[in-house]
Amino acid sequence: MGKVIAVANQKGGTGKTSCAVHLLHWCSQQSSTLLIDADSQESSTRWVQGRDYNCQIERNPDDLFELAQDQTDNYQYVIIDCPASLGEVTKAAIYCSELVLVPVQPGVLDVDSARSTFRHIHSSQVKTE
Repeated sequence: MGKVIAVANQKGGTGKTSCAVHLLHWCSQQSSTLLIDADSQESSTRWVQGRDYNCQIERNPDDLFELAQDQTDNYQYVIIDCPASLGEVTKAAIYCSELVLVPVQPGVLDVDSARSTFRHIHSSQVKTE
């Protein structure tokens, strides 16, 4: 059964897409990997296209939670690049992930804004235990 890894932060410009794509590159060298580009800007899709990554890409899925859970039988790694918000898409990604990476720039405002993301991750963990 594969692992679902989300890269999330409600703030933009923190390096979510860079982190997701670099993680994707490493994972795709190890085993079968799916990138779910849940950000409507589709930056990670554009970054990966035309490069030699051994992965599949799913863009803006209608039901992120169901897709991520269903694909763990088909892929060793499912990487979710989340949008810069704590909307329903990001909440679904956090809820269905085994691991959530929260990139944060080294600044007081950036760390402060990440706290609500951390709170949501914590509340998702409590609900699943």
